Amino acid sequence: GTLEKNLKILAEEKRKSYELKNKIRSASIYPTLIILSVFGLIMVVSIFVLPKIVKFFTNLKVDLPLSTKILMSTSSFMADNYMWILLGIVLLIIIIKIMLKIRTSRYYLHNLMLRIPILGKIIRNINIVLFTRTLGSLLNSGISIDKALQIVTKTVTNDVYKKQASLVYHSVLKGNSLTSSFKEKRYFPVLVNKMVKVGERSGNLSNSLDYLANFYEEEVDNTTKNLSTILEPALLIVIGLGVGFVAMSIINPIYELTSRVGI
Repeated sequence: GTLEKNLKILAEEKRKSYELKNKIRSASIYPTLIILSVFGLIMVVSIFVLPKIVKFFTNLKVDLPLSTKILMSTSSFMADNYMWILLGIVLLIIIIKIMLKIRTSRYYLHNLMLRIPILGKIIRNINIVLFTRTLGSLLNSGISIDKALQIVTKTVTNDVYKKQASLVYHSVLKGNSLTSSFKEKRYFPVLVNKMVKVGERSGNLSNSLDYLANFYEEEVDNTTKNLSTILEPALLIVIGLGVGFVAMSIINPIYELTSRVGI
């Protein structure tokens, strides 16, 4: 008899999930484009430009600086093996996609992703948002906590959190409280456990879960915004260092050669 209420809850949950995905997608576009552009530029310069410069330096038959030797070796390697490098990247992508389809290997990949700085934090917070918001919505709809947890297990996207949610579900089935079930779960922060404890004691568990969902969604929003702010200067520094290294590697031997001619 609460169909209208449940549909409103579902609509609100879908709206928030859609907004969250859009925020993450928008934040990842700029860094991805920059990284792909830099990689493409490196490949083009290494294959078509540097070999001509390397040939010029080889014909000089002079003692070259270490940076120039490193540049020449890198350029030669890229020019001789660029097809293998591209093939290796394609194979790596295919292997990762295959691993993501196999349950056992997918779990280890998801576990590895959680350990990556910044990205791991975003993934962790996204799954906490999905867990708490879905559980809160289901409890608001009048579904029992054990059934709600069983459904939540299927909504989180990371396999590590799927396993954690499953452990919480089975712990609750054994008669334990939700608070004690969260206590030993390392992938759920202390705040989650404390807010769940407050919710269970006050009888407002769904409200506590909604608060947690909003809090961690804001965390994801702030992290993605800061990600663009942090990555932009970092990428510019890396590009600047790369261009500076190439420029110095080319200019140094030419400068030494002109100095000798002057003498």
